[in-house]
Amino acid sequence: GGQGGVSFILVSFTSEDRMYYVPLRVLREFWARMESGGRKSFRMEELDDAWLIRADGGAQVHFLEPLAADLQGRE
Repeated sequence: GGQGGVSFILVSFTSEDRMYYVPLRVLREFWARMESGGRKSFRMEELDDAWLIRADGGAQVHFLEPLAADLQGRE
């Protein structure tokens, strides 16, 4: 059994003032696409808005909400 860890990155699209929580399993899909000859980057439009991190106008990054949704989806 594993340790129960969670792997993800936070991606910021500064020109759009948007930040996303991106689970490793989604990154792996983009990586596989690249390895099979597809595009080497991904666009904001390809990310699920469910992973959008809300902004409160402060410096805090509220990634715990999408993280909790991700963990709940694995149960």
